[in-house]
Amino acid sequence: MKKVKAEPVSIEHKTLLAQWDNYKGKIVAVAGNKVFAAKTGKQAQKMIREIEKKENKPPLVTYIPKADTLILPFINLK
Repeated sequence: MKKVKAEPVSIEHKTLLAQWDNYKGKIVAVAGNKVFAAKTGKQAQKMIREIEKKENKPPLVTYIPKADTLILPFINLK
């Protein structure tokens, strides 16, 4: 599979791209140049609430899949 290099659009995106390999298999939230990680959705919810209170804005949140993880998008065919 060919890798495509993404251009960072924000400090959060730039930080995420620089730290990507360190957080495989985790849910991550990025606020400024700080990266926070959680293993479960419940932990992620708590982490996001705490970041929003401290930073006064929502963090960039994503899941970084492990190598060879297949992610199937949901497609509504109605």
